[in-house]
Amino acid sequence: MNACPDDPSLDRHVLPVRRLAPRVAAEVDRRHQQDPFPGVEQVRPPESAPNILLVMLDDVGFGTSSAFGGPTASRSGRDASP
Repeated sequence: MNACPDDPSLDRHVLPVRRLAPRVAAEVDRRHQQDPFPGVEQVRPPESAPNILLVMLDDVGFGTSSAFGGPTASRSGRDASP
C-alpha cells in the first residue's frame, strides 16, 4: 500500500492531520517479509499553504532581547548611573 499524491490520507488542507493506523507491523522480521519494505513518502504541504514560522520562547525576561539583538537600553534618566 504505497501512498501517492492522490491518496486522501495525505491531504494537508485540514489541520491538525488526523492520526492514521500504522501501515506496517510494529515487529518487523526479515525472515517473514514477503514484499519489499515500502519506502517513506515525503510529505509536502498543499501549493496554497502559507509560510508560517511560529516561535515560542519560555522563561525570557523583559531585557533578554531587543530589536537589535542585545539587552534593552533604558532611555529614562532615573536608571542612569551618575
